This record gives sequence, C-alpha cells and structure tokens, in this order.
Amino acid sequence: MKPIISVIVPVYNAKEYLRECIDSIITQRCFEQAELILVDDGSTDVSGAICSMYSERFPNVIYHRQENAGVSAARNKGIELSRGEYIFFVDSDDFLYKGILSKILQAISSDNPEMLIFDFVHEYSDFNNFIKYPFEPYKLLGSDFIKKDIAEFMLVDSAMNSVWNKVMKKEVITENGIKLAHGMKYGEDKLFVLDFLAACSNIYYIPENGYFYRYVTSGAIHRERSDYFYTLLEDYDYTVDFYKNFSLEKSYVEKRYSERLAQQITGYIGLAYQNCSKSVFIKTLHNAFNDEKIRSV
Repeated sequence: MKPIISVIVPVYNAKEYLRECIDSIITQRCFEQAELILVDDGSTDVSGAICSMYSERFPNVIYHRQENAGVSAARNKGIELSRGEYIFFVDSDDFLYKGILSKILQAISSDNPEMLIFDFVHEYSDFNNFIKYPFEPYKLLGSDFIKKDIAEFMLVDSAMNSVWNKVMKKEVITENGIKLAHGMKYGEDKLFVLDFLAACSNIYYIPENGYFYRYVTSGAIHRERSDYFYTLLEDYDYTVDFYKNFSLEKSYVEKRYSERLAQQITGYIGLAYQNCSKSVFIKTLHNAFNDEKIRSV
C-alpha cells in the first residue's frame, strides 16, 4: 500500500536519543499508513546500526546512508526517496506525542490541506515552553490568510520557522522546486517554510501538542564563532527579500523585522558570551559594534 505520509528523519551521530525518536513514530496509531525514512548522513557512531535494525524489522521503515553533507542534504534526499503524498520532517533527537499521526491523517482525509501545523513543546535547559498558535483551529485557512496573517506572524515570532511541526503536501514541494538550502549556518528551515507558504493555497491548524523539540548544544549556532552577527544580518537580508511574495509592504517588513533583529542581537551577545573564549567574544562584539547596519538597528 502506498503511504499517505513520509516521515523523514535526518540522522547524524544521534545514538543518545535515536531509539526514542523512532519508537515515538512507529508506535503511532495508523503508522501502517505512513513510511519512515531514516537518512544517515555519514554517522560515525552506532546510529547507522540502529537505523538498519529498524529497517530490517519493519517493512515501511527505509534506511539510506550517504556521505556527510549536512542536515539539509539529508532532508532533501529524504524527499527524493519518499513515496507519500505528504512530507513530515522529524529531527533525530526529538519525539512525537502519542496520537498526533492519527489526527493528521484524519485532517488529511476530511479537508485535504496543503500544509498542516500543530503546537509543540520547546525544551530549554531549565524549563519547557509550550508553543500555542493564535490561529483558528480545525479549519481550512486560505491563501489570503497565509499571505497576510501567517506572514505577519512569522515576522515577529520564530515559532513558525521550523519544518518539524508541519506536514506539507509533496506535490507543492516538487512542482515548485522547493529544496532546503545547503551550507547555511542559520535559517534554512525558515527559507523552506516561506518558499512553501508562497506556493501554498491553504493551511490547517491542529491546536494540540504533537512534537517535543529537545534543546541540544551541538549545532553550529552554539559553537565558538565570531560571526554570530553576520549570520543575523544575512538572515535579515534574505528574509526581507523573501517577503516580496506576500501581501505586506516592504517598508513595514523592514520595520517589524528590524525590531526582531534588535532582540536577536541582544540574545546573541549572551550566546557568544556563553560559548566563546574571551578573545573570540571580544572579537564578536567588535564585529557587531563596527557594523553600520547593526548600529542602525
């Protein structure tokens, strides 16, 4: 039977949480209507063996190994390998809450949306943040809502940026040539979501926690670097440019996103202080306060 949903999990040295992630997917009610694609991006630990074990036990679990090329390349390969009508990304250190897959399938069968979104829990080092969206629930929301309300929400709140609490129709992805960008230090998820929303005609919101996002500090954003602020400025430039696809004036987009940029700069000072040596931290501040664009925020 052809799967309705292809769940794509990029895997890289994920042995600590990988079994929990996979088990949260394969134990979902109605998993027989889905397939799980595990894309091993050149792991050097036992992650590959774990993935292989599950693929041998379950006919709808597919294991693919490739040379290390990054999470975006792994997700793009998953799309390429997928047979489902919908794409659902899950990160290997996160997990799904019980029952979310059946609720997604129910919404698909009744309303045939091009994108589904649902609430999630964001783990931090000392607390969990429960993310709830201010959208009308259990209803197909049209393109006017996407181009105005969703677009404006994403300008001021990052809670819609990630790919992993959404289910997206594969046809929209393939027909519009939407891919995750390789080699970006920050924001590849948001670009993919914005690209999809620009081509999407409707969206469906399930107001329930379906996903647990685990806070880990192994990503590039947490490593010792002196280019934190240049990363933010790149994000600012391409975000403002992408908003030409939506129904908001450029001047309004620039004003609202500048306000968010100021908040991010403050946060990045703390991030650099926590993750950098004293010399790199001083260099980071020097880069920030000598950049004309940052000084203008």
